[in-house]
Amino acid sequence: SPSPRHHAAAAAELALYAVIDPQWLARCMASLVTTRHSYARGGVLRRAALAQIWTPPLFPPSTHAALLTALTAFKVIQPFDLSAPSVAAVDRWFVPCLLDDAPPDMSQLWLAGFDPT
Repeated sequence: SPSPRHHAAAAAELALYAVIDPQWLARCMASLVTTRHSYARGGVLRRAALAQIWTPPLFPPSTHAALLTALTAFKVIQPFDLSAPSVAAVDRWFVPCLLDDAPPDMSQLWLAGFDPT
């Protein structure tokens, strides 16, 4: 479960911004959840992919930290690294709406030799 601290911090930081064009923010969300790209395959998005998804002039790099903050506050994305000092310091994001329809093969997730039963 995501850290309430991250959501509270993102919500507090979000209060510093004003979105003049709500459609712009909607386009930002849509750019992550469309199936046209494979940058968030399996529900995992890496920070490096943002330069490919959020491109200027609509989404200049100077807006990326604020967009990540907004998407975290709205619970569209979740940080993988809950120990990161801020939303801007997170390298990988969990995007729940982009999870595969089929559940993952859990046997591939366990360490070698570990018996979960």
